[in-house]
Amino acid sequence: MNSNTQSYESFRRICVLLLLLALNIGFLTSFVFRVPLIVLGPATVLFALLAFNFKTISKGYLFIMIFLCFIMVMSPHYYKRDVLLLMTIMQASLAVDIKTYLKYILVILGVVSVIMFFLYGFGRLAMFENNSDIENLIRARYDFGFRHPNAASTNYYGLIIASILLLSISKYRKMLPMFVVGAMLFAMFIYTMTMSRGFLIAILAFVCTYGYYSLRKKISENYKLGVTKYIILVLPLILSALTLFLGLNAENFPLIDIILSNRPSLYGDFLSTLTPEQLIFGTTFMPTEELVIDSSYLTLMFAGGLVFFVYFIALYFIAAKNIIKQQNTLVIAILVGTMAYGFVETTLLGIMNIGNTIFWALLYKYRFGVIEEFGSSSEEELTDEDVNELVAEEA
Repeated sequence: MNSNTQSYESFRRICVLLLLLALNIGFLTSFVFRVPLIVLGPATVLFALLAFNFKTISKGYLFIMIFLCFIMVMSPHYYKRDVLLLMTIMQASLAVDIKTYLKYILVILGVVSVIMFFLYGFGRLAMFENNSDIENLIRARYDFGFRHPNAASTNYYGLIIASILLLSISKYRKMLPMFVVGAMLFAMFIYTMTMSRGFLIAILAFVCTYGYYSLRKKISENYKLGVTKYIILVLPLILSALTLFLGLNAENFPLIDIILSNRPSLYGDFLSTLTPEQLIFGTTFMPTEELVIDSSYLTLMFAGGLVFFVYFIALYFIAAKNIIKQQNTLVIAILVGTMAYGFVETTLLGIMNIGNTIFWALLYKYRFGVIEEFGSSSEEELTDEDVNELVAEEA
């Protein structure tokens, strides 16, 4: 690699860092402090484009980008803008390896979390009231300075999964089980403060998946993914179908409706407003205080239309096949937890909170094959003694 190429690659890496910084600053200024900076929008797009590797753009990617630009012109909406930005960020993430990408996110979220805690402590205490024939309670929730408890929990979820993934590809990977236990204890503390049900669902899904595969590996050293791999391959379709089913039949499942904070009822109200044209080209629906759609799958379906949703399913399927091929059960557990989070929150499209981009970066990188940094699930890091033995054998 010549000096010009090295300089260009270094420049692209800097652009990815600036892209993530711009996204995070945009989240803080627009959502937390309510002082949006108009310049951050163009800056985010600029940094993403500067990080692009145009040689890796596939025909499918190009088609989706043209389609999204078309529907954005036909019916402008910030949902469609977010989908376009998501596609841009995925391509830009190829400018760095996954380890560097995770480091950027860990440092940014870590610094922000420390500053916010230093300034606001546990933040504002908000009282959220749930009233129904089944449930009548008031939940006290802290926001850690992020203006809403769910925003705080999403921030810490990104911090947790970035640290777990980064440790798994470091020289300290043997400490991963102990670290995961510590991270889950921290997660439970965050839940008790924020009372975010979506966060709790995500953590439980991660723990159950990671614990299941860890136990199977303890029982059988040569364990390979069995029937569960087929569930992993179609999980987004299962969750999407379940979202639609509950939305269309919310009145038949009142207990589930209450547990999910009346989200299925709101899904049903939203679905009843859709036209055939909106199914294809996406909706121009604007959330209100009375009708908030906290579902990543409905948002993905109707933000960029069914064409984009099909692209998402295809991208996930190809990436999941490579993850399964690598037998990377930790990444599978992360994906399961993140998709479970998306079942009750719009986290998959909430990319201004940069922890949410980890999911998409993993999918897009795995779309091109296995991520070598993770290695296979059975691979152990070589010690100095192992290296010496291998050298002796070669001699």
